[in-house]
Amino acid sequence: MQADLGLSFKDLAEGQGFEPWEALASLVFKTSAFDRSATPPGAPMLHFFHARFKNPLREAGIDGVAGCYTAGLQLRQSVVVISIAVHGAPYASAAARTALGFAESALRLGHRIHRVFFHHDAVAVAGSAAIAPQDEQDVQAGWIGLHETQGVELALCIANALKRGLLSDEERDRYAKPAATVHEAFAIVGLGQLVEAMSVSDRFVTFAA
Repeated sequence: MQADLGLSFKDLAEGQGFEPWEALASLVFKTSAFDRSATPPGAPMLHFFHARFKNPLREAGIDGVAGCYTAGLQLRQSVVVISIAVHGAPYASAAARTALGFAESALRLGHRIHRVFFHHDAVAVAGSAAIAPQDEQDVQAGWIGLHETQGVELALCIANALKRGLLSDEERDRYAKPAATVHEAFAIVGLGQLVEAMSVSDRFVTFAA
C-alpha cells in the first residue's frame, strides 16, 4: 500500500478510541458495533483523499444536504425526471429551503423537475400575504422564480391548504370567501397529482419536516 499510494499502515488510524482496556471489552456508548478503534484516520490519510479525489459538490457549486443527493445526479449522462415532496413549514423547518437548493442544483445539471408537492405545514410557503424576514432567505420567492423561469409546477395538497385558510380563486368562489390567499404560482391539487408524479418520475425525493 505504501508503494501504491504513498501511505503507510500507521496512517490509517490513530489512537485507541473509546473502547475500554479490559480483554473482554464491555459495551461502551456508540462503540458496541465496532471491534476496533473508532477514531478517524490520521492527517496524512485525510490529506491523501483531499488531494486524490475531486469533490463533486464543490465543483458543481453544491453545498449542504441537498448537494449530497444532487452529486449522484451529475454522474448520469441522461436527463433525470424528478418530483419532490416537501413536508416542513417554510420557516420552522429547513425542508422547503433545502428542497429549493436541491431543485436549483438539479436544474443546473440539466435534469427536469416534474412537480413539487407541498404537503402538511409546507403549504404555508404559498401564502400570498407572506413576507420573509429581512435577514432570512425568501423561500417563497425562490420557488416562484423556478416556476416562472423553469416552468416548475408547484402543487399544494388541497386538504392541508384549505384547513390552513389557503384558497385559490376557484376555492374562494366555491366556499364563498372574500379573497384568495394563495399566490398564483401555486396550484391547489388532490393527492392524485402526487401519485401521478411518483409514477412518471425517475426519482421521487421527500424533504421531511
